Amino acid sequence: MSFSAGELAVEVKRHMPGFVCTYKPDERQKIADSWPKRVDDTCSRKDWGWKPGFNLRKTVDDMLTNLRLFSVLQIKTPETASPGEKSQKVIV
Repeated sequence: MSFSAGELAVEVKRHMPGFVCTYKPDERQKIADSWPKRVDDTCSRKDWGWKPGFNLRKTVDDMLTNLRLFSVLQIKTPETASPGEKSQKVIV
């Protein structure tokens, strides 16, 4: 599975309509750019019958469910902010 930061943000926004994501690549982007664009899993599928269990949608569903479960996600959006509270931009 491969996705961009923008694609991830769109999928999160599906769950959290007020979600705003800004990102600025830094020196670590060079490392990510050096990785293969795609991993060939043909042999794993053939030899072991392996198949991916997650796509981007399922990944984000699972991630947000577990973040909420452990009360880690404390992002205030216009929809979740209390009166007088400001919504937050999330820097990724």
